Amino acid sequence: MLSKSLILTLQGRVNRDVFKKLHISATSPNFNRDWFFVDYSVHDVPLGTSFDFLFEGENKKLLRNKSSIRISQILDQFGHKLTTIPEGYKTICKLEFDPDIPPVLKKLPLLSHWKYNLNAINLAQQGIQIGISDHLQKNLYFAAYGLLKTTINKNNFSQNLTKKEFLTLAKQTLDNDSESAEKFLEVSLQLGKVKKKDKKLELVDA
Repeated sequence: MLSKSLILTLQGRVNRDVFKKLHISATSPNFNRDWFFVDYSVHDVPLGTSFDFLFEGENKKLLRNKSSIRISQILDQFGHKLTTIPEGYKTICKLEFDPDIPPVLKKLPLLSHWKYNLNAINLAQQGIQIGISDHLQKNLYFAAYGLLKTTINKNNFSQNLTKKEFLTLAKQTLDNDSESAEKFLEVSLQLGKVKKKDKKLELVDA
């Protein structure tokens, strides 16, 4: 089952000479914004789209991330401004971070063009449809489960929930539909992150 999450692949940071060649002005990088070369997109991705998770390299290693990430500007190869990253296009995007740029993104190479990077960084959203046949999807699951546990702990909810309570919380926290929430519960049970206890569901530590 494929993820419903939008995913972007960042190959590297944009060398300032690129903007000179395109004869356009662009804001300089600072602690909470920078420009990146974005590989072919498999979806249309609108301006303003936000991302929560970071994955590194071909093995899609889940990375720690404490910042929200938003697309604030999109350029095509000619420097034209776009309102959406079109499906199948490579683009240059300015990303804004709250509160600041994750260290792993600062370490991406400074590039003058789109270039394959074995250690490219993938951005993904919270809203996901879980499957366990793929390494990336499994990592997304554990990240999503961590978000669910954080919500429960912050709100002092019980660690023992009815099925209805679990599904409602999954839909609200992960922005999932009913089918995805059911699948999330199924995978949680398969991986032992949720256990049936009497007539309730017990959540174990993330």
